Amino acid sequence: MKKILLSLAALALAATVKAQVWIGGEVGFTTNHTNGSDHSAIELNIAPDIGYTLSDNCSVAFALGYSHTSNVDGSKYGMTGMTLSNVNAYSINPYTCYTFFKTGNFAFFVIGSLKYIIAHAQGIENNINQFGTYVIPAIAYSVSDKVTLASHLGDGFYFKHTWMKDVSRSNKFGFNLFHGISFGAYYFF
Repeated sequence: MKKILLSLAALALAATVKAQVWIGGEVGFTTNHTNGSDHSAIELNIAPDIGYTLSDNCSVAFALGYSHTSNVDGSKYGMTGMTLSNVNAYSINPYTCYTFFKTGNFAFFVIGSLKYIIAHAQGIENNINQFGTYVIPAIAYSVSDKVTLASHLGDGFYFKHTWMKDVSRSNKFGFNLFHGISFGAYYFF
């Protein structure tokens, strides 16, 4: 048993010798006003993350997120026909990136992600929970050896399961590239 554990530890150490640590994240702001109505929404997002570059084509990372929305269409959380006020949401998001094409300072990659969100809306007793899986196309531009800018398109291909205790459950599967483009900056040690 000791030999197996020592072998696994040596393998893990060998895999991380080539690893490069990076930190970064995304900050976002969205405002939405529908003409002819009093409905307007403001959303602020922040999602710092830390990751490891395991090889030229593969990285693993972990992000924590926070968002605040003043007014949001409840269908975002599986509650159609409702407007939710002052929603605070927290997320945990482990993910992996696979780079499939590089040219010059540009890299094209895909993100595979598992994401859990817990949200609380003002005036609603129970928390809203959402678990999702995502496959998202992305592009990165290396400004230098230490700094990279990246962007991903919408939610890509996704499956989301949303529930609120004793109230509602919903499942949503889709393909969404053009509902929100996210920008981030990353620093490599």
